[in-house]
Amino acid sequence: LFTAAVDGIIVINGAGFIEQVNPALLSLFGYAEKDLIGNNVSILMTGHDRLMHDRFLEDYVETGQARIIGVGRE
Repeated sequence: LFTAAVDGIIVINGAGFIEQVNPALLSLFGYAEKDLIGNNVSILMTGHDRLMHDRFLEDYVETGQARIIGVGRE
């Protein structure tokens, strides 16, 4: 399902680093898998989200409250 999904899917670890991507995500962003795996997911973000992502992740880990991180996003 992960590989065949038409929507881009990305799996990150608790520190925000990319562990898996599916072919649809690679097509969507135009990256090769080797260029994403092991990098911070913020590489795919722009503006405020890119600057604040690590802090959002830390807040979620510390509090367990889903505000930005932990809430499904499209």
